[in-house]
Amino acid sequence: MDKYLNVNGIKVHYKNFPGGGKTLLLVHGLTQNIASFDGLIDEGLANDINVVMPDLRGRGLSEKPETGYSVEDHSNDLLELIKALDLNDVALAGHSYGALLCYYLAAKNPKTITSLISLDTPCGLHPEIRKQIQAGVSRIGKKYSSWEEFINGVKQMPHLKGWWNPRIESLYRADAEIFSDGSVTTRSSAIAIAETVDKAFLIDWNHVLKSIEQPLLMLNATGPFGGAGAPPMLPKDSAMAVVNGVKNGVYVDIPGNHITMLYGNGATKIVSSIKHFLCD
Repeated sequence: MDKYLNVNGIKVHYKNFPGGGKTLLLVHGLTQNIASFDGLIDEGLANDINVVMPDLRGRGLSEKPETGYSVEDHSNDLLELIKALDLNDVALAGHSYGALLCYYLAAKNPKTITSLISLDTPCGLHPEIRKQIQAGVSRIGKKYSSWEEFINGVKQMPHLKGWWNPRIESLYRADAEIFSDGSVTTRSSAIAIAETVDKAFLIDWNHVLKSIEQPLLMLNATGPFGGAGAPPMLPKDSAMAVVNGVKNGVYVDIPGNHITMLYGNGATKIVSSIKHFLCD
């Protein structure tokens, strides 16, 4: 299942679940990797859809150059992967930062990208985003004495504390580089994450949104992202601003928060909504 291609000057790791029918390029979030979508695959996303999932540069098993983490760099990787695999009439779906790349790529390539799915992401960056993602980003590049310390730290992140689905562990196992002494660090590059965030603020996202011609499905997680009483990562009014900002937008609420939405009941509803959007 693990495959590699040299595109845009780097080696990209990806998986392909050839379910037939429409092709869906599925793009993961800022600090994650393709295993973040294991819950969706378990729910049968690839039963009727040809699903392609790449690790973004600097994450997972893809190459990690010292620089080159702009929106344009990431998007060119995805576009060259589409061309190298000779994919046509591609639907794009992205979670978190992955959805920003999908917005950008769709706006720039209306003939290649036929539809767009956002998993809980505005078309742009709020000034407070650095605070919202701090818990997830702070673990990147740290060294842990053991796998147990590493995964226990993950479980204590505010948006996961008190919740655990065993399937999510595959995401963190895929991100764990384990050394011969048993110590662990993240495969995700701290340099890559920092540059990715900084460069994303340079994009005129209002212009991107106005340039999107494809039908768009917004899947909005309604649960609190953080401790008790925290707001969702993407409030409904912000999600609706994206839906109303395109020519043909559809809104669906999903149980769970920005991360937990990808598992359990959230995954079930996401898969059902995507299939209805793409296949009906």
